[in-house]
Amino acid sequence: MKRLFVVAVVMMFVTTPSYANPDTAVPDGEPAEIGSSNEAAHAPVREIQANHLVIDVNGIVCSFCAYGLEKALGKLSSIDASLYGNGVLVEIESQRVSLALLAERAIDFADIFERIKDAGYDPVRFYFNLAGTAAQAGGKWVVTGTNPGQRFTISNSSASVQQGKFMSTVYVDASVAKVAVGSAPVEVVVDGHE
Repeated sequence: MKRLFVVAVVMMFVTTPSYANPDTAVPDGEPAEIGSSNEAAHAPVREIQANHLVIDVNGIVCSFCAYGLEKALGKLSSIDASLYGNGVLVEIESQRVSLALLAERAIDFADIFERIKDAGYDPVRFYFNLAGTAAQAGGKWVVTGTNPGQRFTISNSSASVQQGKFMSTVYVDASVAKVAVGSAPVEVVVDGHE
């Protein structure tokens, strides 16, 4: 009897419409737009600290989601565990994950991508500050980063890049990150929201 009462009370709270989020509620009879709330959550990245990677991730909706991602990403060898408690900060509201990285390690985009996918979420973009030396090669700008010689190609030709020192906030799309393996340059886009 006691168990039945507890289940009834829990069901009352779960099904009560007054607890629904009015910003995400859909009027009766109208189909919900898939992904619309996720896209709205990913506001432009304005400030990224040095040696940090900020990742837009679709599907983070609760503290259990956050815990699962923290656990999966906290095992990366490039994580600086002295920050954020374990090197990983998950922001549920913005659906954004921040990783504190060790300065002397290259960013392993493919490993990070796979860990997020294996945890059941969809990585969208990987933002970071890229510092290094820019030079033209094969008609494209190639930036050799200060992290152990990691190389990047600038894919947006409208970006203002000059020979020599380079520093800008850039991002890597998930489609590029999942195949970014080995010593091949990683294709990045210079972020216009600085």
